[in-house]
Amino acid sequence: MRSDYLNENSSSNISNDGFSEVGGVKKILAFGGDCRESRLDSASTAYADNDIIAYMGALDVTVPKGLNDPLKIVIDRVTFCCNIVTGTTMTGTIAAGTSANEALNGAVTGAVELVGASASMVAPDGSGGTTGYTEADLNLNSAAVTYAMPGIVLPVATKYIYFRTVTAINHATNFNAGRWNVVMEYTVI
Repeated sequence: MRSDYLNENSSSNISNDGFSEVGGVKKILAFGGDCRESRLDSASTAYADNDIIAYMGALDVTVPKGLNDPLKIVIDRVTFCCNIVTGTTMTGTIAAGTSANEALNGAVTGAVELVGASASMVAPDGSGGTTGYTEADLNLNSAAVTYAMPGIVLPVATKYIYFRTVTAINHATNFNAGRWNVVMEYTVI
């Protein structure tokens, strides 16, 4: 079993033979989000374009023993699935920032858009050029899967992930129903 190879107490342990797992630098962040009125309080708080509606967590920037301290994070693939639609037009984006757990209804500090119409996907050839493709904002009123392979490179300090609204939200428009999941695959290097 795989755990035997990494268990120090196993006779099959190989952790000290110079073997470095790819799994130590390839990572996944998974998050389940919602538009619940009880959390967003849009009855008394209006949300505008690029306001935070969810803090999705921090990317893990640790690397296995033997590797040098990481310098960058490469966003390999982001998959979004709207499980329960909002019932009215609503779109959003995903951004990385430099501060953890920022307040709802505010801006992301040091924001870099990873998925959305303003994101600049990087060409996969390593040249650093953009692809020329324009991503769309994420649709929270369509029960569908959307994915992007942005290739965007972030400094390790820009590791805090947020979901932002593009659509203005207020209680009158009632976005309470929206439920969605995000899976972000990334590499720490």
